[in-house]
Amino acid sequence: MMASDLIKLQRDYLLNLIGSVETSNGLKCLVLDANSERLVNSLIDSNTLLRYVTTVERIDKKRKIRLSMEGVYLIGPTKFSVNCLLADFQINPTRYKKAHLLFLSPLARELTNLILGNKQLEANTVTRKTVDFTLLPLEGHVFLSDAPDSLPTLYNENCLDLIRYQVSRAVQSLMNLCIITGEYPLVRYYSPQNPINKSSVLPRMIAQEFQKTLDDYCRIKQDFPGDNPRPRSIFIVTDRTMDLLAPLMHDFTYEAMCFDLLEFAENVDGDYPNTYRYSVENENGELLDREASLKPPIDDYWEELRNMHILDASNQLDAKLNKLISNNPMMVDRDKASGTRDFLFIVAHLHGFDEERRKIMLHKKLTEELLVINNDRHLAECADFEQNCAACGVSYDGEKIKDMASFLLSWISLDYFTTSDKIRLILIYAIYRGGLIRTDVSKLVKFAGLASAEEHVMTLFENFSLLGFQLLKAHPKDKGFKKQFWHKIDSNAVLNTSRYRPAIQAIVELASKGTLDEAVFPYIKDKPLEVNETNPDSATSLKNPRYRAAWSRKGSTYSPPKQRIVVYSAGGITYSEMKAGYDAGCSLNKDVFIGSDEVITPRMFVNNVIDLTSDRASLSLFYDRKRAAGESAPKVLFEQESHHRPSIGGPVESSASLASTASQSHEPLTNDKEKHRKRDKLKKFWK
Repeated sequence: MMASDLIKLQRDYLLNLIGSVETSNGLKCLVLDANSERLVNSLIDSNTLLRYVTTVERIDKKRKIRLSMEGVYLIGPTKFSVNCLLADFQINPTRYKKAHLLFLSPLARELTNLILGNKQLEANTVTRKTVDFTLLPLEGHVFLSDAPDSLPTLYNENCLDLIRYQVSRAVQSLMNLCIITGEYPLVRYYSPQNPINKSSVLPRMIAQEFQKTLDDYCRIKQDFPGDNPRPRSIFIVTDRTMDLLAPLMHDFTYEAMCFDLLEFAENVDGDYPNTYRYSVENENGELLDREASLKPPIDDYWEELRNMHILDASNQLDAKLNKLISNNPMMVDRDKASGTRDFLFIVAHLHGFDEERRKIMLHKKLTEELLVINNDRHLAECADFEQNCAACGVSYDGEKIKDMASFLLSWISLDYFTTSDKIRLILIYAIYRGGLIRTDVSKLVKFAGLASAEEHVMTLFENFSLLGFQLLKAHPKDKGFKKQFWHKIDSNAVLNTSRYRPAIQAIVELASKGTLDEAVFPYIKDKPLEVNETNPDSATSLKNPRYRAAWSRKGSTYSPPKQRIVVYSAGGITYSEMKAGYDAGCSLNKDVFIGSDEVITPRMFVNNVIDLTSDRASLSLFYDRKRAAGESAPKVLFEQESHHRPSIGGPVESSASLASTASQSHEPLTNDKEKHRKRDKLKKFWK
């Protein structure tokens, strides 16, 4: 059986949801708010959507009166969206004939009372229900709860009032996942031994609330989860504190390198357009500026290459380039081509093959840019030291390195290492050592030529304690801080720069074998009836023996349904962890899904850790900026049409509406993204 694809599962759920709404004349106006619009746009194109509805509109924009239509509201349970909804039924005549209210997640009592208090709306409401549609599938096996600024929100003491909101977003996305997959999982959570702060209870909070919500849903929906031929799934809730190395280590996978080494300026506030801008020469020799979105399924080359090592991805592109040329020998003078650059020139001037040519040129430009940065910054040398630290001072050859400090000093003294690379090296070394004394940190910073950044680096070291790791020691003779590491080192790795495997991969492998430590990863409620540690499938004990007999006969070609393993990590996940989940799924023959509030890069992580002791106002959290933007409905929604003629919208207007707002993920916030970028504490040092 093929692996599950979260994008397809969520798309099918959306279309079934919209299709299930019945109107008196078959005409539907789908009304979206900023959040639901982004979810919808990430799943389906406007032309496909318009096969299911007559028109699509934004709830906070000026709209016509459409009394011949029924409004299907797919909106979040926010006061702003509810006030916009109420405005549609406070005008006379009302905006739509009837209303079908589909809320992404449960309404607060206050908002329910507001809706019930509008007599026009109440009289014309056909449907009002919660649809559990909050999960944002970023890739086929990666999903987000869409809650930006997760690290400061969860670990900064000035944001304690937001923890409940962040937890509820996580629970809602996990519920959405259960509904679209039909899973009633075994639930486990990360419970570190000897924690040093109260935030260690966060995974348990999410897991308990999720289990309660899931059980409540099962009581209401008597037919859920239904018959499921798969082995029972495992959901593991953890948080950023489980693996503090993953956001710091250099990873040489194509996707991870892109978002580590290049700046994607539009990837803020939970938006991930992944827009890459580049220049390319056309067949007339003109240099043109181009941009592309590095997202599946928009770019099938990206889908194919992103999980490859950068060198493998580059070689694969060369093979595609050569194949395109060899398949068209009459159009190419191979005598004039002596290398890849000549072939690229030839391809650029080929007539036809526009799409194939565009993708090859795009990814060759991108991989070459990454390889140049890699060489200029000597990242392989940098990564070799990082790998040795992660391996507790053991080299690629299996030898114990006696003086890691000398290697650190030699690396951070070199001019070709950037400020960001030096800071990451110092942090990784400090984690390996179990912490450093303040004076040693100061000496390292000055020796690295980073005196101007010393205050920020000290804040970094101090704030690591809020993530469960005491990175500053009080006295030179104090023992190093002891914390159980869950990442693993692959001694069989082909490259010395790729031995480190994030903790997510290790715990998935252990959970699938039934050997994941119950003291550190306890079950919330159920646990397997039997565990045979030698059986890779033993973690799924609730099996039907007849079902097993059906597919395990000798010579059978039947492929059994794969077990699903889900890891939700609060506080953000890295691109290397997304890759780790993919690798674990392939090696174990499981459907492995990785989820979090948001995706973080090394730069984001460092700045977020600095922010863990910042005051609330200086954080400029997305949640706070949304609240500050106001909760009242825009005045334009109350304006009467000067010459009222009830109208029916059509696909042309709908398509334009969707396209014009596709890049907006949330309610308009004045200059928000510019303000957000100013929060980069190390921006003038970070290269």
